[in-house]
Parts: sequence; C-alpha cells; structure tokens
Amino acid sequence: MQTRESKKISAAYFFSILSLLERSIASEEHLPNQYANKIFYVIQTMNKEYDKNYTLDEYAKMCTMSKFHFLRVFKEITGSSPIEYRNEIRINHAKEFLEDNEYSINEIGRMVGYASDSYFCDAFKKKTGYSPIQYRRKTQKQ
Repeated sequence: MQTRESKKISAAYFFSILSLLERSIASEEHLPNQYANKIFYVIQTMNKEYDKNYTLDEYAKMCTMSKFHFLRVFKEITGSSPIEYRNEIRINHAKEFLEDNEYSINEIGRMVGYASDSYFCDAFKKKTGYSPIQYRRKTQKQ
C-alpha cells in the first residue's frame, strides 16, 4: 500500500518523464512524431508493468519497429537504453516499497521485477550507492 508521500513521489516521477519526453520531442525535429508517440506508449507500458521482463524485441514489436531502430530512437528520445530506463523505474518503485517497510527486501526485489535477490541488491546499490537494507535504515531515521 502506498503512502501519500510515495504517491506524490510517483506522480512527480511521472510528470518529470512527460516533461523530459516533451523536451526531447521538441529538440529532435528530425524524428517524426509517429516515433515519439510509439516510444511514449512503451514508456507508459514500462511505468505500468515495470515488474514484467519484456525483451527488447517485445518492446520493439509494441512500436512496430526493428529492434535496432527501436533502440536508436528510444535512446535519442530518452537519453538512455530501454533496459536502463526500465531499471530506473524499478529502482524508484523499490525505494518506495523500502520506505513503507511493509515487505522484505526479497519480496520487494520480486515485486519490482528482479528474479534474483542478489541481482536486485547489486542493481539497487549501483544506482543509489546504498544496499536496500542500508537505504531502508537511512529512510527510517529521517
């Protein structure tokens, strides 16, 4: 269950994504609008279904593009690869779950889409500088 503050954080992330996408679209005049709409659809899917392990081929099929064309256009619009982008979303959701203190670290890793507990912990630490348990303790003190 999300707290009021975590809902605000989620909304803030969503609006920052929309803002980033809008600015990218405006600055990338050579990209046809049809690509931006297709990439935006994939980003919406990533935000809703962050726990699912879609492959690059599956994301590309959602856009009716080849995998390599999809990768290039996605990176031009967002500044990161689709997998990096999805992992960022997963880590942000993991932070919210860790702050709530309702679930174990292992449960949170699975809830946000990581099949391996150690991979979740490594990815979380790489992105935040803290292990999940350190992050939980840090946020509880604040």
